Amino acid sequence: MKRIGLVLVFLFQFNIASNGQYGLIYNKISVNPILGFGRNIRQTATIISGNDLMFVTNKSAVFNSLTNSNNESSFRAKMTNKIGLELNYAHNKNHSFGLNIFRHLNVYHQDSPLNWVNAKNERESWYDIIINKSIGLHARKSWWTYQNYKFIQGGISYTNSVKNGIKASGGDGNFAPDGTGVRISSLSSYKNPLFLSGSLGFSRTNGFLIPFRHEFSIGANLPLRYLYKSSFEYFQNNVSIGQNEIKSTQRTAWLTLSVPIGIIKSKLPLQRNYPEPAPTKPTPFPEDEIKFEGNKIKKGENIVLKNINFEQGSDILKFEGKIELNKLVGLMKTYDNIYIQINGHTSDEGDRTANINLSKKRAEACKDYLRSEGIKSKRIETNGYGPDYPISSSNKNLNRRVEFKILN
Repeated sequence: MKRIGLVLVFLFQFNIASNGQYGLIYNKISVNPILGFGRNIRQTATIISGNDLMFVTNKSAVFNSLTNSNNESSFRAKMTNKIGLELNYAHNKNHSFGLNIFRHLNVYHQDSPLNWVNAKNERESWYDIIINKSIGLHARKSWWTYQNYKFIQGGISYTNSVKNGIKASGGDGNFAPDGTGVRISSLSSYKNPLFLSGSLGFSRTNGFLIPFRHEFSIGANLPLRYLYKSSFEYFQNNVSIGQNEIKSTQRTAWLTLSVPIGIIKSKLPLQRNYPEPAPTKPTPFPEDEIKFEGNKIKKGENIVLKNINFEQGSDILKFEGKIELNKLVGLMKTYDNIYIQINGHTSDEGDRTANINLSKKRAEACKDYLRSEGIKSKRIETNGYGPDYPISSSNKNLNRRVEFKILN
């Protein structure tokens, strides 16, 4: 397992769906390692013969203890889980489909009362553990917001092998060693039962202590047939006096974590969110104030450009920052006779001289983007003030900012 973890950590460095001069780079072909934890939907036993006291309860196991007829507790089973891989092909950034393979481990906690034997309130309990492997097809619809996305996914799969076993504190399925109790046996199973699956999820570029792109989702498996059928036969003095049957399925609700690892990537141009200026005479600059994002601003007033953030120690402009600067591009194309100054600021963490140089580079990065969008260099001045002009004494994040002001 340690070797697998090291390999995955090495591969995670290729897990990028980021922005650049193209705006958005997403995975055209990717491999997604997936880990899921689930809860089985309760299944009901059918009483074939006997009375209502001879009834097996069957529910999802979440680290339950087992007890025997002497009320002795032992053994904790594993939680229902799955591990697998998805191979995805993106037709475009919003639609993809692919192939998946999984190993499922479903754990059911079953028990039966023994008061049909005597008046004591005793029970015998055990685990029914189902292991199966599946292969399937899936399709996904995604909705992007900057670098992250939400998605809905559906698919169909079939199992190519099914194994089941009984784990108990006092035996392996025979709880009537002296001729009185319950005996468990498998009656039949389907070789390749099909099941449908569906999930809803979202991605994060970082967060939840995970510093790379990952996905969280919730979903469910809905079988079209049962996996196998079990018999629970009650004996008294080696004479059969009752029987239950349970058809075990794979009806399971899942919480999953996956990490998309890009193999081939696709690039999209940066989307514009400002209107192109009409080929007419530019709007004259008003005497005192103009509007920016619906608010009136005056010449010489410092305006904070929201959503312009940089990685620590970096001057590389993020995708969200380019979207924010597009608003300033629209302003300068609408009023083509205004000149501006862009000022970079940092917090007081670290060396002052280094922070001043970094804030200057960040202001220059904003200027370079405006130039790439057709704004003449002579209309833009830049300055870097480092930590010298804070706007908050309690929130250092507010001090890490980029501002602009109209000069004339």
